[in-house]
Amino acid sequence: MASSQNTSDTSSRQYETTEPSLDENIDALLEEEETLITAHRKEIEDTMEIVHEEMKLLAKVDRPGSMIDNYVTQLSFVLSRKAAGLVSLQARLARFQHRLKEQEILSRKRVPR
Repeated sequence: MASSQNTSDTSSRQYETTEPSLDENIDALLEEEETLITAHRKEIEDTMEIVHEEMKLLAKVDRPGSMIDNYVTQLSFVLSRKAAGLVSLQARLARFQHRLKEQEILSRKRVPR
């Protein structure tokens, strides 16, 4: 019976040493937060650039004799870029929200020593 108790203690200790500490989890979360904020800033910059492209595109199509086919093709491309950027940022945000929830649950489960 003592042998099985030793095995159980050893497994438990191994689990404790491989589990990230609260500080490590918080550090990783803070790093992810910074990455999310940076990605958001970049998405805003990219969106502003795309809006300028859209304005130029509209100005071209408003000219007499403009080619509607070119407009449609370019607009489709611009809108795809815009959508892809938003989807990427939204996915990053969802991952971060999930990590926040995990961290909150872990924080509640940990008993002060």
